[in-house]
Amino acid sequence: MRTRIVLLLLILVLFGAKPVGSCTCGDIDCSGQQDIADIVYLVNYMFVGGTQLPFWPSADCDASGAIDIADLVCWVNRIFGDGPVPTCGYYWIGSGESLSGTCLDSSSAAQTGDDRSRGSLRAYGIGDSLFVYHDDAFYQCCLGYKVDFYISDHQVWVIESDTGVSCDCYCKFNLSAKTGGFAPGEYTVTLIGLDGEIVGSTIVLLGEAGLLDLEVDECIPWGKDWPWDEDPEVIYYWHDGVLEMRHTNAFFNCNLELDFSWGQDGNVIWFFEDNVSEVYPLPCMCYYPITARIGGVPPGTYTLRVYNRDLPGEPSYLLDEQVITFGR
Repeated sequence: MRTRIVLLLLILVLFGAKPVGSCTCGDIDCSGQQDIADIVYLVNYMFVGGTQLPFWPSADCDASGAIDIADLVCWVNRIFGDGPVPTCGYYWIGSGESLSGTCLDSSSAAQTGDDRSRGSLRAYGIGDSLFVYHDDAFYQCCLGYKVDFYISDHQVWVIESDTGVSCDCYCKFNLSAKTGGFAPGEYTVTLIGLDGEIVGSTIVLLGEAGLLDLEVDECIPWGKDWPWDEDPEVIYYWHDGVLEMRHTNAFFNCNLELDFSWGQDGNVIWFFEDNVSEVYPLPCMCYYPITARIGGVPPGTYTLRVYNRDLPGEPSYLLDEQVITFGR
């Protein structure tokens, strides 16, 4: 066994393992096939300080959750002998495809994968669904975009592949995909591009309530010189998947006990401001600045609504409605 490993170390100078897609169990270099180059890639990573493994579970021959000498021995036995069938310890959880973008001119055709920008990763969670965005991906114009999602414990890999025909020009794309069914928790999401490169990695909270925090400022007393029917002022901000709603002049009686909620139905997001205090009537009214932040809101166009109810038993009413596009 030691002789085999030494021989592999010696042939490192003769083999190059450039990742180009796939990344299934045993396809350590993500080349689309399992061969000696995969073992060379693993040896290079373990002993020579080589390129990071793009999808380390594909090298986890014994499904131990770690990459070590036992995995190398396992793969050598598998390729050169009658070793056991590897398990790798990860699971395919679905695939999705979608693309949008503007094609660059055909003069870009001379650029190679090493010259092209890999773009950047954004990922968000809404409920148990994961939304993944590959912005500014520079791929061939005839791209047939497909992704596969794999999971091991609380790590998720999103692996891209190209099902399209080959053509002689390159385009910049904004690509996206979605999958769902996650248990609540914090997940590390890693996106692997068509060349096997790691585009990016980020942490996403899934399966949790989207309300991050709620702030209700102190009462600003309403006086006779203030208009009773002042128009509501609701302002929205969005940054990196966090939507902030600021209602600067929410109007309630001065014994406010706010029961705040929010919800989403497709591209409609609503906020409900409900005064549940049973101490009324009161001879005073107040303006209350209210700020709510919800996480896991991907870019897009949304209809945003604020509903209000000041007294228990009264009907609620639509206070404000806006249609806004975020992140595009």
